[in-house]
Amino acid sequence: MKKIISILTLSVVGLLSSCKTSVIFSSSEKDAQIFVNGRQMGSGQTSIVKIKKHRCVNVKVEKTGFLTENLSYCFNGMTVGQAKTKY
Repeated sequence: MKKIISILTLSVVGLLSSCKTSVIFSSSEKDAQIFVNGRQMGSGQTSIVKIKKHRCVNVKVEKTGFLTENLSYCFNGMTVGQAKTKY
């Protein structure tokens, strides 16, 4: 039976300008691989990911023995949230 990895959007670091923001992603498993838009960003926690206004990033978290999570996060100009397709 595979376990689930929790993905947390740690924080919106703050607006760099009105057209993009920065976000840090973290997983419950410190050695889980985190990919943003297909590019490996780190293990357990990413560095700062910049998201342009009205754009989305695809985040994939995987680890052997756990379910792989694929989520989209979008920046609407004010907040960063998961795309509604998750539910």
